[in-house]
Amino acid sequence: QTSKVAEIMYDTMPNAVGSREDAVSLAKKVYERIPDKLELDIKIASPIFHVPVPGQGTTTFSLGLFHLQMDPCEYSHLDINFQLKDMVLYAVTKRGERFDMFQPSVFNVKVLYSSNDEGSQVTVGVETQKAGVTLVPQSLQMLMATPFAMASVMWEKEQKE
Repeated sequence: QTSKVAEIMYDTMPNAVGSREDAVSLAKKVYERIPDKLELDIKIASPIFHVPVPGQGTTTFSLGLFHLQMDPCEYSHLDINFQLKDMVLYAVTKRGERFDMFQPSVFNVKVLYSSNDEGSQVTVGVETQKAGVTLVPQSLQMLMATPFAMASVMWEKEQKE
């Protein structure tokens, strides 16, 4: 593989690499420094958006917490887990009535990748716990008006500048 990488490096950056022999030497050094296994643990919290819907109230939504995790594994066999939880979508009317439109749920996605001399394989599994959507006329009306309310907020800021 180092010869393939060296060839790509030499073809795309001949002035930076020097000779083909230098490119091969550099590629070998890079491969020696790459760790044998990869481990990731990333957590990202989505912002919570409060969108005022004129004359009706406020719609609130968030994608919740995104968690990506990989236990130490070799590049030829990756086991990646994604989790999305604590998603929120609700509306609060001007009278203070709250309508939870999306019940918080957990979505798990598992991606398995394996590669050997015979080829490679990817398996994707998706699992969710209870997922519920509840819409009543008031919340549906606010939900349908939310994209227009967001556009009007952005449009007003552009006009002021």
